[in-house]
Amino acid sequence: MMDTASPVPSALTASRVSSKQVFAIAGPAMVANLTTPLLGIVATIAIGRLGNATLLGGVAMASVIFDCMFWLFGFLRMGTVALTAQATGAHDTREINALLMRGFIVAALIGLGLIALQIPLAAIVFDAMGGSASVTHAARSYFAIRIWSAPFALANYVVLGWLVGQARASLALSVQIAINLVNMAATVLLVLVLDFGIAGAAIAAIIAETSGVIMGVLSRGGLRATCLPFSPPRCSTGPNCCACSRSTATS
Repeated sequence: MMDTASPVPSALTASRVSSKQVFAIAGPAMVANLTTPLLGIVATIAIGRLGNATLLGGVAMASVIFDCMFWLFGFLRMGTVALTAQATGAHDTREINALLMRGFIVAALIGLGLIALQIPLAAIVFDAMGGSASVTHAARSYFAIRIWSAPFALANYVVLGWLVGQARASLALSVQIAINLVNMAATVLLVLVLDFGIAGAAIAAIIAETSGVIMGVLSRGGLRATCLPFSPPRCSTGPNCCACSRSTATS
């Protein structure tokens, strides 16, 4: 009796994923994640140059608070990675764009909530830190300004997850490096040149986080149907998918 089972179409067969392809995405993504705390580190170094131990302690304390507080909403990054990867695998450009906008909306709502609750929030976290009165006063000054960066800082989580989810990890790393370069330049200018002190360090962080969101929005302009080397081509989404693009290019 002859086997009547139909062969599996080549478009639906899964191709092998090499270690090189995995590390091409994972490597830049890991480095990009490691750059996140650098905003607080740069502020600490700049304030340390002023020779005031109280201001240095205040910035160090507030930086730890922001790193921990913002990472409570790390699901904005991780969730965006997963959903964007699914949309990328489906070659759904419209959904990829929509995910970025939805992430921005959620980040804005959470960030505005943190700003609205900044007074009771500051009371809770600074009591828990248990610093001296002078250090806590300096930390509160930094906190009161940098808290306004919350929507932008959380939006950058979305940008990073959105880019990594499309396997554009190198671009994600470039955005994170650019954020830190802007922060370093703004911190040097505001703290060491214009002598704005601890307020200058906080303003520099806001400028850097805002620049990251702007770069994330601009990266949408280069968005095309993403053809991953390990995703099989298919035409289920119309002319924007990889297989259709290839057939059009060769025709």
